[in-house]
Amino acid sequence: MDPPVPGGDGGTAPPFFPPPVSGPVTTRPPTTSNPDLESEIEPISAGKAVSNPDGSATLTIGCPGPGTLSATGTSGSGASAKKLVVLASGKATAKKAGPVKLVLKPTPAGKKILKKKGKLSLTVKVTFKPKSGGSTTKTLKVKLKRKK
Repeated sequence: MDPPVPGGDGGTAPPFFPPPVSGPVTTRPPTTSNPDLESEIEPISAGKAVSNPDGSATLTIGCPGPGTLSATGTSGSGASAKKLVVLASGKATAKKAGPVKLVLKPTPAGKKILKKKGKLSLTVKVTFKPKSGGSTTKTLKVKLKRKK
């Protein structure tokens, strides 16, 4: 018995080849749902933090477009990272690209430290979430001071 012909039905029918396409052929680029392959989000930039008399701080953040900003300030790192406590937080909305003022207000735990020591050094994570999706984060060092 003869071996079967590839593409045939046991060696008796010829293989099928589609007819050539007439006219222009267009192809679309492949679409992907993998966020790593999509365009990267532009990074945010941060200016100097300004301490306010009430113990809060105003951060000027440069945003690449419309979206929301959120910030959390914690104290301590390394081995004590399991015990990180949020000592300040803030939110702001960017309506367009450009600088946005974000007020970082101390939490009750942060106010307690400010009242006792008069100052507080924080590591602040500022996260920008554009309306198009995704997010980018910048870490800053900020000192809160309470005016006496």
